[in-house]
Amino acid sequence: MKVLHLTWGMDSGGKERFLDQVVRGLDPKRFDNQICCMRERGLFYAPLESAGYAMHCIGKRHALDISAALRLRRVIAAFAPDVIHAHDFTSQFLAALATIHGSRAPVVATLHGGHVRLSPLKTGLYLRMLRRSDRVVCVAESQVPILERQLGKAGSIVHIPYGVDTAPFAATEAGVGVRSKLGIATESPVVVMVARFEHPKDQDGLVAAAQQITGRFPRCQFIFVGEGARHSIIKSSVSALSIADAVHFVTGTTEVREILSAADVCVLPSFHEGLPICILEYMAAAKPIVAADVGGVREMLRDGKEGYLIGAGDTNALADRIASLLENPAMAREMGQCARTRVETVYSLAGMLDGYARLYRSVAR
Repeated sequence: MKVLHLTWGMDSGGKERFLDQVVRGLDPKRFDNQICCMRERGLFYAPLESAGYAMHCIGKRHALDISAALRLRRVIAAFAPDVIHAHDFTSQFLAALATIHGSRAPVVATLHGGHVRLSPLKTGLYLRMLRRSDRVVCVAESQVPILERQLGKAGSIVHIPYGVDTAPFAATEAGVGVRSKLGIATESPVVVMVARFEHPKDQDGLVAAAQQITGRFPRCQFIFVGEGARHSIIKSSVSALSIADAVHFVTGTTEVREILSAADVCVLPSFHEGLPICILEYMAAAKPIVAADVGGVREMLRDGKEGYLIGAGDTNALADRIASLLENPAMAREMGQCARTRVETVYSLAGMLDGYARLYRSVAR
């Protein structure tokens, strides 16, 4: 079965990590996966291409570049997919244009969370396109009833949560090397945040919390992992608050497990989420977590079990909860083990791949 995945790009976000997992994880004897990027290649593009997966980039130049639909149509005609899988608004829009009087392949759409940030105009257009999709996948279960009301398509909206391969996160020796490389002492507590430097991620909140925490834990160090448009802004904020000696920025990596192995606490302050993959990776690494109670995060974390939930934008609560975990290392370790057990039982990679394999077979004509 041939599946063509459409995405804005293959940079370093959760959606891109998900696509990397799906393309590499589905049985190659049964599924031929190709990825077509609408605008940019990104961090995951070259490694997938080097591994032998067919990759395309149609180079959409600007919002009104409708000719990109013609370039996408040529990709679709050459590959002749059995299923077209769109992963964001732009991909869905161009797929709708490219398949007019063309491909009859069923279209599947997955909502990764970015749709909540669309303008009212784009939201209305997106909902109209989703009504025409053969299936709509929600990564968070709480999204399903909302979409059913909005689309009026009960039964064609399915829930397939993200999954993660926990095996690579079992080893912890790499944390020593990460600390050495970044100049972090063995005894220094480390707080890690993995997220793109773009809204709705709240790196500003962690910077403000870091200033509070370093007053109580002078040796505490903070590692920000990711790239994005607000990277330089956050670095400037760190300098302005005179905490640069306690903050480290890591970019250009597709592997975060080595960094997570060095962490004592992992965090995700945010204003909107779907089902963030970074939290699954935190859980796989057996780390206690402090995260904003938004989107599907409540489905992943039970407050007081795998970590703590806080209000979006609540910097004081973020600082207090991190400090509580640093003050109680035994409790933090217990929460981390609970997180590891939960991700193994509820959010396995095998379960996610099986869900998509069954979905593709159910819609293929």
